[in-house]
Amino acid sequence: MKLPKWTEEELTLTLDLYLKIKRGEKKHSYSTFREMSEKLRSLNIHPGLNENPTFRNANGISRKLGNFSAIDPDYAGKGLYACSMLDKEIFMKFYKKPTELKRAVSDIEKKHLDQKKENRKQLPWKKEELILTLALYKVLTFGQMHGTNPKVIALSRVLNELPLYEKNIRSENFRSIASVSLRLSNFRSCDPKCNTKGLLSSGTGLFKEIFNEYCKKDKLLASAVADIEKKYNVNIQHLLSKDKPGNIQDKMKRNDEMDNNLYQLHKSKEVDTSFYRKVKEYHYGKSGTCSVCRIKLNNIYGKLGEDIMEYHCIKRFSTDKNASVEVCIGDYIQVCPACHKLLDKHYGLIEHEELKNIIRNQ
Repeated sequence: MKLPKWTEEELTLTLDLYLKIKRGEKKHSYSTFREMSEKLRSLNIHPGLNENPTFRNANGISRKLGNFSAIDPDYAGKGLYACSMLDKEIFMKFYKKPTELKRAVSDIEKKHLDQKKENRKQLPWKKEELILTLALYKVLTFGQMHGTNPKVIALSRVLNELPLYEKNIRSENFRSIASVSLRLSNFRSCDPKCNTKGLLSSGTGLFKEIFNEYCKKDKLLASAVADIEKKYNVNIQHLLSKDKPGNIQDKMKRNDEMDNNLYQLHKSKEVDTSFYRKVKEYHYGKSGTCSVCRIKLNNIYGKLGEDIMEYHCIKRFSTDKNASVEVCIGDYIQVCPACHKLLDKHYGLIEHEELKNIIRNQ
């Protein structure tokens, strides 16, 4: 299925992200692209595509940032030149006009993300919904708060089961996967432990009050969750177990059963010498730190460690023959040989963010 062209509003929001970050900085990880992906989906400009995994996904966001890099006269690299006339028009419209861009972004969010809509209201989140979402937030790593995580998908279903609003007043995307992921990101904006800003789309609403009330009171939060489960006959306990190293070790035992086709496709993207060289050139001269274990090989091997970093493709491929298999520079992370070997050995079972979590827990 061919995806629709980017609209002026989508490009404006993505340009705002582009101008806020410097490509390649470690604090702006792949999860940042996922957050923007969920935000664009929540606009509901193309409601029939909101749950399509390829629609405005993180890879698409990364490619669009690359398009803006190619247009940007202040960008020293090459960027991605397959940009449209509308890309150029939007970029030049707001180039060095931060006040106008901020106003445009505010207008777009007001139009699409406010609670009042012409047809149906975007019903505000109630306390019970926020408590359940916060409980899930507490057990996820920042890199797991995306719309393809099975736990996020399952919570969306649970929230739809709660009889807090009559079904006849609910919008089509009521408590959708994208909206749950976006709400998790709102909690990130309140969390002092989070080293990125999260998304502040709802300002200082009830979600902030709930976070402050329960964030440091695990027993009180667990009690509140239990009361909600009992009152509405729902259960989220199976979603609240953390992915400990032991759990991941159990998943590794199923490695022999996984389909080898996706792994072969993954490796083909890492042995494409022409494109791999571009990835290497992009990272050359930047931080020589492994994005997983944080080791800096230069500090250990001196000059001998300058050229032994490797690059792991983190794009998730699909068995769907019609799905895109194109990659861009933003689909690769810099890793040391040891971490790369582990990620490849357990491909499909362990994501790079999960491997980070394993290392942290040692």
